[in-house]
Amino acid sequence: MICAQCTAKIHRTNPCPECGQDPILAGQYHLLDVVGSGASGTTYMARNVHTEETVAIKELLIRKVDSFKSVELFEREAGVLQQLNHPGIPRYIDEFTEESGRSVSLYLVQEFIDGPNLEQEMEDYRFNQTDVLDVIVEILEILQYLHELHPPVIHRDIKPSNIMRRDGGGLVLIDFGSVRESVDKVEGGSTVAGTFGYMAPEQFVGRAVPATDIFGLGRTAINLLTREDPTDVKVVQGVSDSMLQLLNDMTENDVEQRPGDARKLAMRARSIVQGGFELAKVEPNSPHAALATSMIPAPPRQLPANFNARRFDLARFQLIFGAIFGGVGTVAGLAPLTIALITGEFVPLILGVIFLAVFGGIGGTSLVLGVRKMQLVKDLYQNGVVTTGVVYKQGWSNYSVNRQHARVHQYRFTANGLDYKGHLDTFEDYPIVEGDHVPVIYDAKNPRRSTIYPAWD
Repeated sequence: MICAQCTAKIHRTNPCPECGQDPILAGQYHLLDVVGSGASGTTYMARNVHTEETVAIKELLIRKVDSFKSVELFEREAGVLQQLNHPGIPRYIDEFTEESGRSVSLYLVQEFIDGPNLEQEMEDYRFNQTDVLDVIVEILEILQYLHELHPPVIHRDIKPSNIMRRDGGGLVLIDFGSVRESVDKVEGGSTVAGTFGYMAPEQFVGRAVPATDIFGLGRTAINLLTREDPTDVKVVQGVSDSMLQLLNDMTENDVEQRPGDARKLAMRARSIVQGGFELAKVEPNSPHAALATSMIPAPPRQLPANFNARRFDLARFQLIFGAIFGGVGTVAGLAPLTIALITGEFVPLILGVIFLAVFGGIGGTSLVLGVRKMQLVKDLYQNGVVTTGVVYKQGWSNYSVNRQHARVHQYRFTANGLDYKGHLDTFEDYPIVEGDHVPVIYDAKNPRRSTIYPAWD
C-alpha cells in the first residue's frame, strides 16, 4: 500500500507510520501501486475501501504543472469521460480535489484496465497483418462512436501505449488527456497536443478533425508491423497490397485527402481480412486509391443473386441495339433483293446487298460485343483480383433506352504499381458520387479490363 499523503510504501495501518496522517486518499481509496508517472502527476492502481472495486486514479499536482493549460486538459478529460459510455473506453467513476496546506491536487477516478498496452505486447510478440487489422478494426469501432457524437470527440493521441488489452482480449483506448470536443472550423487557435511520430500534420497548427485520429491509428499500425519509429519507416514488408493501400491512405499528410469516416474504414479493413490478397512489393508512399467498402471473398467467388438482372446494362443495350439494327437491316435488305430477283434489275440488288452488309454487319457486331461483354464481366466477378479505386468523374452516356441515358462512373485504381482508369456504364442509380472510394476487380493479365464490384448490394 502507498500512503496518499507522503507516498511512502506502508502496510495497511492508520495513521501512516512515516507521516502520521491518514494514508487513505479522500477517505475511500487505498493506493496499491504506481502504474504510470509523469512530470506533474502519477497514475495509481487503487481499491475503494467501501466497494472493494479496483480503480485507476490519475493525480495532477498543481504545484508541478508548468502552465494552466495542463489543468485545463485534465479537467477536460474528466468532463469528456463523464459523458462517454463504450466498452472500449475506461468507465468514469469520480473526480475530486484534495488540499494539504498550500498543496492542491486534482484526481480522476476511472475503471482499472487489467492488462498490457500494445507497446508492452510488442516486447514479447511480433504482430502480423491479421493481428494489426484486428487492432485497426477494433479501434475504428471506438473512433466511430467518438466521432459520431455531437460534437465529435477527437482523441488526438492514438499510439500503442494508449491502447490497452483487457484480460478477456478486448482493446481499450485510454488517456483522453489530449481530447478535443469539437471539430475545428479553421486552423490555429488550439493547443498542440499529441505525441511526435503519431501526430498528424494538422495537429502542429492546433487543428483536429476525425481524420486526425485516423492518422494516429495508421502510424500505430506501422509501428506494430515494423517495431520501428513510424517516422523512420520507408517500406513495410510482408503485407498485402491492399494493406499497404490502407496504411498509405490512413497516413496521408493532406488531411483533405485522408479518409475520416471510421465506419467505412472499418468495413475496408474487414474486406482485407476476407480477401486473401497477394503480398505487395511497393513502398508505403506510393500513390494508391483508397477504399473498399465491403467484405469481398477471395476468388473464385459466387455471382450476386441478381447479377444477370443488374450487371449487364451496357451489354443488354448492345444486344437490344444489335437485334433491332440487324433485324431492320435484314428486312430492309431482303425487300430490294426480292424485287431484284423478280424484276432482274441491278439497282435493287446493289441496295439490298448494301443494306444487308451495313445494317446486318453493325447489328451482328453489336450482338457479338454484347455477348462478349457479358462473359468478360462474369469472369471478372468470379475470378478477378480485388483492389480499390476512386471515382473521379461522373456523367451521362451518349446512348439511351426508352429515353433514359446510362450513368457513367469513371474511376482510377492502382495495380502492380501502375495506375489505370476504368468506367462503369449503368442505368442503375448506384449510391456513389465523385470522390467516393470503391472496390474494383480487374484482370491480372490485363488490368485495363476492370469493373466496380457491387459492394452496395
